[in-house]
Amino acid sequence: MSEEFTVITGAGGFIGARLATKVYTENPSSPLLLVDNLEYFSTRQCCEPFQQFKNQFKNVKYLSPADFINQLKRGQLAIKEIFHMGACSRTDETRKNFLLENNVRYSQQIWAACCEQKINLYYASSAATYGGGEHGYDDDHAVIPKLKALNLYGWSKQEFDLFVLEEIKKEQTPPHWAGFKFFNVYGPGEAHKTNQASVLMHAFKQLTEHGRMKLFRSHKDGFLDGEQKRDFVFVDDLCNVLLSFSDQKLKNGIYNVGSGKAETFLSLAHAAAQAIGIEAKIDWVDTPENLREHYQYFTEAKLDRLRDAGYRGEFTSLEEGAKRFYKEWKAQ
Repeated sequence: MSEEFTVITGAGGFIGARLATKVYTENPSSPLLLVDNLEYFSTRQCCEPFQQFKNQFKNVKYLSPADFINQLKRGQLAIKEIFHMGACSRTDETRKNFLLENNVRYSQQIWAACCEQKINLYYASSAATYGGGEHGYDDDHAVIPKLKALNLYGWSKQEFDLFVLEEIKKEQTPPHWAGFKFFNVYGPGEAHKTNQASVLMHAFKQLTEHGRMKLFRSHKDGFLDGEQKRDFVFVDDLCNVLLSFSDQKLKNGIYNVGSGKAETFLSLAHAAAQAIGIEAKIDWVDTPENLREHYQYFTEAKLDRLRDAGYRGEFTSLEEGAKRFYKEWKAQ
């Protein structure tokens, strides 16, 4: 059998494309299988590096999700590992059956195939599973069943995490695996995400075009305007975590991936303005009514288990991440 593929699903998306670019540039001789809607690979800015790879090298293969899952289930692909980043990531998605099919059942099929064919699997969960933070942000497996998401996207990610916990009890797991609760990821390659892009991406656009940016007012007691806090994590740090688990075979489990430090939206605004080299001028706007019930006012990744698993990498500060993001964004 020919050399085995490293597979990245969702490779036409923000995180998947960044991960694929990093995997390829670090080891261009290793076969890489990129899975997503094929049109994304030629139309999205985050996929521009793939065009160079496709023209110059023959060890990068592309498949649609449907073709991939069919070939995977039939055992027609030689695979070393799968980074499963593919999902509908819209936090405002309201079609429950759509999310059930694309974020839950699709992931379950991949898990089952990895168990049967002895393929290592690393998959994307989300901090959206934590909901309003009533149970904190502890990724202890005993806490996960208590979590209640605030939106259907978070619910879909929680459903798959719960499925994985049940599979662990039955000792039906891939040989090596890990799930990752991504917090608020930002960085180059977000252009196609439009209104779902990170707050930092919106800040760059608004500040460069208008010299001002908009932030939501607080609609919750105990939080002043701009004092809402999130754990913002730079996309390259996230890729480093994923690859460390693959390369070093760190302990199986579901883990938080964030910076470990909650930052206010005001801090983000100042970091964005500083990266551009201007003053942060802010216009306050009401949080849309349809978002208020599902809005997270505080998130902060607890990283104890990630560190205990053996991950030693550092996380980029918001100020440094903003500078690196803006430099690349401006060049594009």
